[in-house]
Amino acid sequence: MLRESLFQSTKKSAILLAILAFLFVVALITYAIKTGDTIRFPDESHYLLLAQNLATTGHYTIDGSNPTAFHPPAYPLLLAAGMKLGLPITALRVVNASTLLACMALLYILLRKTSIEQARIAVLLIMAYPVLFYTASTFYPQIPAAALFLSALVLLFSNAPLTPDRSFAAGLLLGCAILMVPTFGFVLLFTATFIAIHPLRYKMLANAAVLICGAGIVIAPWVARNAVVFGRFIPVSTNNGVNLLLGNNENTTPNSGTTVDISRYEKSASTLSEIDANEFYTQSALNFIKTHPSESFKLYAGKVINYFNYENSLYMKTEQSRTRTLIMLLSYGLLLGLAVLRLIMTFRYPLTLLEKYITWLYLLNAPVSAVFFTRIRFRLPMDILLTVIAASAVIIIAGYIRERFANSPLGLGIHSTRDS
Repeated sequence: MLRESLFQSTKKSAILLAILAFLFVVALITYAIKTGDTIRFPDESHYLLLAQNLATTGHYTIDGSNPTAFHPPAYPLLLAAGMKLGLPITALRVVNASTLLACMALLYILLRKTSIEQARIAVLLIMAYPVLFYTASTFYPQIPAAALFLSALVLLFSNAPLTPDRSFAAGLLLGCAILMVPTFGFVLLFTATFIAIHPLRYKMLANAAVLICGAGIVIAPWVARNAVVFGRFIPVSTNNGVNLLLGNNENTTPNSGTTVDISRYEKSASTLSEIDANEFYTQSALNFIKTHPSESFKLYAGKVINYFNYENSLYMKTEQSRTRTLIMLLSYGLLLGLAVLRLIMTFRYPLTLLEKYITWLYLLNAPVSAVFFTRIRFRLPMDILLTVIAASAVIIIAGYIRERFANSPLGLGIHSTRDS
């Protein structure tokens, strides 16, 4: 792997990063406080209601009486813990925003032992990606789940040989992430497979099995609760059906997301229980796919492409603007463009094991997500990882510039060494 030193003085670069990080922290916390108790999206209300009922009654319910499994439990549990401590909505929002800071710290820890420059640039790229800033201050579970995911990767991709105890701990963390965002189930399976077929130095198959067991131990109590309460096997949540239908019906477009009209299905399901409605929505989506195979295939292909989109149609139109769209185009375009350049340079500069993991996970997550529907928000944990690939590209490009323009007024003072 090619390692680069981007700055003449690592002390100066560390100080610069610290200053920028401090300003970013101040801006993030200030924005969270300014947003206060303003609720911008319906799902935020759902999560807060679940948390409030958990904190006050100990029951997992939205309406205060009927049990639910529509949303997975980990994120409402996190909010409920804050409520139990007496934290107001604004303080909870600050806590939620702080999980992005945890992601930055964990990403730095993940990369610093192999390349301090890559670690610093990756953190800078996160700060230059405003959608993370915005989402972190919203009551959505993607950023807290990303922090759990990065914690697992720190354990799995340490320089030391991978051991069963670290694999088990990583499994526990991924299990918690799944109970926040169910799509991390694919991440768990992919990670276990990657460990099993790649030389992570020690006991590959055993570590993969232990990883899955760790996640299973976390998920099992929730599955047991659902079996007792509903008398059905519900792995994580009962919103899979409606999400599958939102992504597969006659009104769906590749970028429609939750804005698609499914009112006629909702009318039919209005008298059904939560569990039966989930099954009805699932069957309706499958029927559409079976009866419209050509249209469904084109729709699926469009959703795969839409995974890499910089703009989504939002349910709350007030949260959309041309300025935000332009900012997203520039910031995601930079991130994705750098990542593509890094892959183009793979033949000369091979990917590290971690970079291989991130690349394949990011690419395979697109067709998996497209089974339902693809959204920027759902992609954000993967975008955080994409900064690793983009940072590697920046290092290589800077090294190339240094070689060609040794006397450049930029004064980048880059040197190269080879690691075995």
